Amino acid sequence: MKLLTATIFKQLRNCSGRTQGELAKLADVSLRTYQNWENGDTTPPLHIYVLLCMKLSIEPARLIPSLSTLRRGGEQAGIQEIDKVENRDSE
Repeated sequence: MKLLTATIFKQLRNCSGRTQGELAKLADVSLRTYQNWENGDTTPPLHIYVLLCMKLSIEPARLIPSLSTLRRGGEQAGIQEIDKVENRDSE
C-alpha cells in the first residue's frame, strides 16, 4: 500500500504543477518528510492528503483508485488507474 500512497502523492504534485518543496510547505512539513511520502518510505496521515487537495482545488477522490479496481487487481491496478488521470489531463 505504500507504493500506492507514494503514487497518489506524486500525481497530486504532478497535477498541481508544484514542486516537492512547495507541497511540503503547504502541508506544513519538512521537505524530507514530503519526500519520504513520495518515495513510499513513510505513510502520511489521510488528513494531509485532503488538506493538500483542498489547498490545490483538486477533488480528493480524483486520485484515489476505486475500491472495485483495488479488489480486482490490487495495488498495481490502483496505480494504473491513477496514471490514467495524468494521461487524461495532458490530452
